[in-house]
Amino acid sequence: MRIALFHPWLKSKGGAEKLVLEYLKHTEHDVDLYCWVYDQENTFKEFSKFDIIEIGKFKADPNSFLLRGASYLVTSLFSRIDLERYDLFFVSICALSELILLKNHLKGRTVAYCHTPLKAIHSKEDLKYYLETFSLPKKLLFLLAKQIFEALERPSWSKLDFVYVNSSIVKKRVLNANLIDESKIKILHPGVDLSISENSNVYENVFFYPSRFIEYKRQDLVLKAFKEFVKEYPEYKLVLCGSVSRPKYFEKVKAIASKVPNVEIVVNAPYDFVKKMYNSCLCVIFAAREEDFGIVPIEAAACNRVLLLEEKGGYMDVLSKAPGKIACDCSDPRAIYEAMKELADNKDKYIKLAKRNMDYTKHLTWENFAKNLDKELESFLRKI
Repeated sequence: MRIALFHPWLKSKGGAEKLVLEYLKHTEHDVDLYCWVYDQENTFKEFSKFDIIEIGKFKADPNSFLLRGASYLVTSLFSRIDLERYDLFFVSICALSELILLKNHLKGRTVAYCHTPLKAIHSKEDLKYYLETFSLPKKLLFLLAKQIFEALERPSWSKLDFVYVNSSIVKKRVLNANLIDESKIKILHPGVDLSISENSNVYENVFFYPSRFIEYKRQDLVLKAFKEFVKEYPEYKLVLCGSVSRPKYFEKVKAIASKVPNVEIVVNAPYDFVKKMYNSCLCVIFAAREEDFGIVPIEAAACNRVLLLEEKGGYMDVLSKAPGKIACDCSDPRAIYEAMKELADNKDKYIKLAKRNMDYTKHLTWENFAKNLDKELESFLRKI
């Protein structure tokens, strides 16, 4: 089967890019990957092993939410993919990528994997965040852009014949927005790199938070919590690790960290460093706001680490019954502090519980994900 796969941008090391990369590595089908932007320096190096077809016509500052949105709206109107050569058009939906469907679709043979519909529109928390943080002129531009996107979003989704989503939280968001009929949607969890686990019994006094530096990941709030925590528990360390998606936010994080002892920040860490941290730290933190799925908590569970995470997130589909975790409201630094304190005061208990976390992840390999997705796509085509 020949598949044209579209993902909007390859410009960071996020979960959506990881899923696309792993599918390319493990699928049995012939897949061509199209995108608007391919930034080889800042995304996964393994993409260089594949033929990436960059079709973006206009570029904008990737750190400017409004300029980026405007550029992709315009470029979507000029993007053309010769789909007649393919058996299936497969769209990876995140941010604004559904706009590709305005000018490109295969009738009866267009499907999508939805990481999330645009959270700035469909997440109450994200919408509130932008309206509270933007200046008045920027807020007005944002509201105008919101109206334009909403006018184009439904016609774009109407071109889809079936949609797979990564979690129940995303399914709920899609259905609440009435973007597609429930009979045309199915949950298909992503995979994780289970080989990252060394089944280690080492548990150093380290909190490890691997995630992109962007506002909704809340590294700033984790730092504020750790600042109070480390006063009482000076033997602990916090390691923040990830690529920089928002330079201004990253500078803010560094400014806070400079006033907090025992904090290490690592940018674009090599895989070996991340693997070592996963298998030696006491706890992996994941404080992201309303995360759609979240590969980090699943990888951490596979490594039998204690989890300190936001109480709401798609990863709870998998980890709701995992015993070695502390869930809290990560919008409140005090709640994060209390969770850190709970772990420090009951360290042996949580380590024992964390050693059972792996049992909840064993089925979530990338090989299984690609195999299941291939079967789903093959089954879809047979029904046409």
